[in-house]
Amino acid sequence: MENIFQKNFDSIINADIQNLIDIKYKERLRMEYKKEMYVTRDKERKEMLRDISAFANAFGGYLIIGIEADKQGIPIGKFNVINAEIERDRIEKSCWSNIEPHIPGLKSKAIEMDTGENIILVFIPRSLKKPHMINFKQLNQFWIRHNDKKLPMSVEEIRGACLSVENIWKDVKQFLDEREIELRQQITQRGGIVIGCVPALIREEFIDIRDSKIKEFLIDPPNQAGIFTLSFKEGSNIFTYPEPTLFGLRIGRGDFKEVQLFRNGYFELRLDSTLVYQGDKARGVYLNSDGLIGYTVNYFRALSYLVEQFGIESNLVGFIYLYNIGHTTLKSKLVDQKTGNSYYPEKKLEKVYHLLIQPMQILSFDNPDAIAKLFLERIWNAFGFEEVPFFKDEKYMPSR
Repeated sequence: MENIFQKNFDSIINADIQNLIDIKYKERLRMEYKKEMYVTRDKERKEMLRDISAFANAFGGYLIIGIEADKQGIPIGKFNVINAEIERDRIEKSCWSNIEPHIPGLKSKAIEMDTGENIILVFIPRSLKKPHMINFKQLNQFWIRHNDKKLPMSVEEIRGACLSVENIWKDVKQFLDEREIELRQQITQRGGIVIGCVPALIREEFIDIRDSKIKEFLIDPPNQAGIFTLSFKEGSNIFTYPEPTLFGLRIGRGDFKEVQLFRNGYFELRLDSTLVYQGDKARGVYLNSDGLIGYTVNYFRALSYLVEQFGIESNLVGFIYLYNIGHTTLKSKLVDQKTGNSYYPEKKLEKVYHLLIQPMQILSFDNPDAIAKLFLERIWNAFGFEEVPFFKDEKYMPSR
């Protein structure tokens, strides 16, 4: 069975909690058990806020309420949390009101075990806004987790937390800058389009390239729509297989499309020439708008699944780069507001040769279509269009 650190929070079930007990998974830096729910007295509320903020100021982790541990931190049994759903809600509201800044991505849920006990699972992500201060009744304290204990943060630790967050974003910028230089060198003559996203925690490795599930994902990602998909499979036929690289895995078909997944979770779709085609002599080169929209939507749908299923933290930075598309024409579908009839105006990109949609931070993948639309609108705006077609209520509606 997978460790809960290898699973998305929403997919963790009672069997995963029971597995921690069965394998005697000891308390450590990113795991703590608590037998009983914190009561409402000020002393207990302070303790809860210290426990949770200490995780956020360190490396994140899980707090499980309703699991009893011995003196060595080894889980030895379950203890029912009464009104678990209500208590779960109280935890989140208390953290929201009494920890500054708020911990982005903090989640909790009540889980009923097969033996009838209710436990509360609290997920505290590694924060990119640390250090977090407890401001409950003007307490104004900073706590951090060391091994399986929490301690007040020293001045040096508070300073270090601020610098570590700053360095995280510097690392992301450096990675993206270096990647853009590499892509510009590789895509020299023909038009090329690259869509990519990188986790903020870029120095960590999330992906095991030997994992068969990862390879299956790259061959045929789920939730794809229309004909412009990331899949390399049709029916039972598989056109190509993932192959290892220095950085992770790559799968592709010559200059048609290529997908790369780095060990650090960087996910890239590259389309070298498929979305640019020659029109008549007067109008020159066209950008395939249907294809660009379809591939972008399906990229973010695949990425959403990757984040959910393989433990990649969902705080990512994404971009779209279009190379060598100067003087390219974009034909876009518009609807006349008075008559309801569709028409297809054309606009040419005159002033830039490479269109680089600058990196944007993505905090949630609840609606990958909306993320795709956000990036695509930047492209359509660059061509002089107000909006991108084929979306209704932030959902992709492919043309037929």
